[in-house]
Amino acid sequence: IYGIVKNINGMPISNCTVLLTKDTFAEITTTNGEGEFLFANVPSGNYSLKFSAEEYMSKIVNIHVENGQETAVNMTLLTKPIIRGEIVDNFGIPIKNATISVIGKQGRVATGYSDFHGYYEIYVGREEYFIIEASCEGFVPKTKGVYVSAGNISYINFTLIKHGFINGTVTD
Repeated sequence: IYGIVKNINGMPISNCTVLLTKDTFAEITTTNGEGEFLFANVPSGNYSLKFSAEEYMSKIVNIHVENGQETAVNMTLLTKPIIRGEIVDNFGIPIKNATISVIGKQGRVATGYSDFHGYYEIYVGREEYFIIEASCEGFVPKTKGVYVSAGNISYINFTLIKHGFINGTVTD
């Protein structure tokens, strides 16, 4: 069994884990720098191949191997959904080290932090509707909802207000 693992843009994915299983049999390999993998001398039968790589959605395919025949399996993986954005205060000043929590049906699935410029990026392991919470000491936390899907980037920006800060316009 041999093949090449690529991303949606046709670029090879190196260090992708490829797991070959059948009943109690399991063999594992990783792709090389060209995205190529190989399992040698695989007996005939029905197998599952699971492809897993950091920043990509895992994929499982079922294959049939005939004794003495080479079986080609080329795979394209989609990037995990990405949530990206900027966190600023009510004056537009970036907030560094703000905590960004991604909360799904089973609870918190990911946590990240904003950088010096207030930017953050979090890879999420599945397609789902999530609540995104931004928080930082001295600021009122804020939440937003978003549905994320494989291969896509969702941009979620936050403006956090300092505790005890009054915001508004005074009129007669």
